[in-house]
Amino acid sequence: MDEVVGVDRKIDISVVLNGGKKEMDTATLPIRWYFSDEVLKQGSLPHYVLVFEQTEEEAHNELHSGRYGSRCAFRTSDVFGVIQLSRPGRHRMMVVSVGGGRIKSLMTTQDYLRENGQRGYVSSLSWERAGDGSLSSYDDRLIAATIVEFEVPKELFAEKPQTRFGKLVWQWANLWCKREPRDECAYRKRRMISLTLKPIPVILYYSVKHFFVGALYALGVFLASLAVLFCGFRPRPILREMWLAFACRRYFKNRIFRFDRVTWISPDFPNRYRLWSIKDSKPRYMKVAPFMVMLWIAGGVAITSFIYLLSTLPSETWIMIGKLFLALFILGSISLIAYKLTDGYLDKTAPARREKKRERVLRKESIKKSRKKQKGARWQQWVESAFSVSHKVDVVELNKLPKPPNRGDRIVQIFRAGYWMLKIKVCRPFSS
Repeated sequence: MDEVVGVDRKIDISVVLNGGKKEMDTATLPIRWYFSDEVLKQGSLPHYVLVFEQTEEEAHNELHSGRYGSRCAFRTSDVFGVIQLSRPGRHRMMVVSVGGGRIKSLMTTQDYLRENGQRGYVSSLSWERAGDGSLSSYDDRLIAATIVEFEVPKELFAEKPQTRFGKLVWQWANLWCKREPRDECAYRKRRMISLTLKPIPVILYYSVKHFFVGALYALGVFLASLAVLFCGFRPRPILREMWLAFACRRYFKNRIFRFDRVTWISPDFPNRYRLWSIKDSKPRYMKVAPFMVMLWIAGGVAITSFIYLLSTLPSETWIMIGKLFLALFILGSISLIAYKLTDGYLDKTAPARREKKRERVLRKESIKKSRKKQKGARWQQWVESAFSVSHKVDVVELNKLPKPPNRGDRIVQIFRAGYWMLKIKVCRPFSS
């Protein structure tokens, strides 16, 4: 991988990462971003910062190298972000600022973070354009970009359990989790939950899944098979299908609820309920699904039962229903009359009330505009001190960050910075 450190020549963005050193001291990297005066004079910050990270192997991928690696995004106003690497070796990182309005920048950011399900991303981004400063010509919402390269030693990563017992605990802790834990803290949390709270839900889940849901599904398969026989077709082996239902196999439901009228589909297609006629050995399909037959039968029984129930109701019940509808009619009439009587009075007093309300609204809007102007001035002053390249620091120190003007944002920043300072010390990421 070539030594590339490029920035957009028109509008500058600069990042601070590990004090500018080429070899990282930790695999959990705090990062800060700064902008040139040209960006800050626009009146509003870019809303998001996108971070693209690749290993040397991913960078040399000949087919769509811009789609691979790992990506994350931060709000620019957060002042700092933290990136957890998952592989040792040589890395390159591209940091891109996204502007163009709050909604449009959010949509662009989500676009670049959308995964394609194949360890890659849907949207590709050219590293070459970012390096030569022409990224904004590719997408005008991508205001500026910079690329940095660094080395990550293998010793900075935690090792997964290697003993047989450790592997069993690892599998049990990650049961029902879509992805493996990213770092030691996440694994400790999962392990603690799996050894204390997890056993009871697991036992309840599988008990309900098989002995309640599975039993109901097995009953459904049995009834569906009866419906097939009722239509003059021979169902699949009933006991085997009931066992698949009891075991809650993923595809068995489609054999009950789906049906196929297309003759060219293979008979062995797993998502179809295969049925045979009694006289012909060639696979055939019902014109209706088994569950439809069951619904028709159940619907006929329900309608017949309802009609019978109405015919057996005593006369006292019909009188009570009539009284209920009469009471509702009287209540509605009284409400309508009361509304008509008070409507004229409200119309007469409306002008004075509207004038008082307008004065109150104007007074509140004036106060709101004044406060908004003061808040904007404080915000612009803080932006210039926190994000200007002239105030760029050499090393990211999470305990010495510029404080946001909003009290709520200050509290969030204190907790967030404290959390990551502690996590960097005690939690090493796992190498994937």
